Amino acid sequence: MGLPRPPFPLTVAGREQAQAAMYTDRLATQRYSDFAAMLAQRYRETPNVVGYEILNEPPLGNLPRRAWAIQRIVRWQARVGAAVRAIDPERAIVFMLPPRTDVRAVRLTSLERLGRIALDVHDYYAGNRQALPHHPSRRSVPGHSRQPGQLSGAGGLDRSHLGHSADRGRVGCVPGGAWVDRYQRQMVTLFQQDGINWSRWSLDRNERLGLLTRSGQPTPAAVQLGRLLRSTSQQPS
Repeated sequence: MGLPRPPFPLTVAGREQAQAAMYTDRLATQRYSDFAAMLAQRYRETPNVVGYEILNEPPLGNLPRRAWAIQRIVRWQARVGAAVRAIDPERAIVFMLPPRTDVRAVRLTSLERLGRIALDVHDYYAGNRQALPHHPSRRSVPGHSRQPGQLSGAGGLDRSHLGHSADRGRVGCVPGGAWVDRYQRQMVTLFQQDGINWSRWSLDRNERLGLLTRSGQPTPAAVQLGRLLRSTSQQPS
């Protein structure tokens, strides 16, 4: 007897079909919710766990980049979040929207009902040297992709990069060159002015956006960030 045929072709197109179907498949949603609830049950008493993220960078799959498709993903996250909230009423439920989504155009009512929600925003364009579509760290709206020297607003950083997103930032940029120094200086200045809690991603020695070399030594970006922190009253969260 042969193995059962997979429901989707083992191709890129099949993967995109499966990603889109996940948001409407009741059995898949129930199993994912059970998994999320299990994690909440395991960590609900752990003091240094502040929340649970539903799904990192939720893919659209083969869904079109339309409002109804984004809302479908929001509703799916709300269903999974409800399972988490039933286990842990205190910690944050962190959600994300597909890349290049304008949060101002999305209805979040189903998530807001859960209470204690947080929006995770991954947007690295401001640290890109060239900000071209093929750039490996570019994850933003094409019209917003600019070099740090081209940014406008206080300290040279465009506030629209953060203004409608969240009250907590995660900063990352690829290493090398004076443009990284400018980017970090702009970000620290803006976060301090607006009172935004933030963290610098990451401490992974193999992560190209990180602050450590493979030998565990601080990168030039880490050294510069340390100087910035010592010169200001703000500390990262």
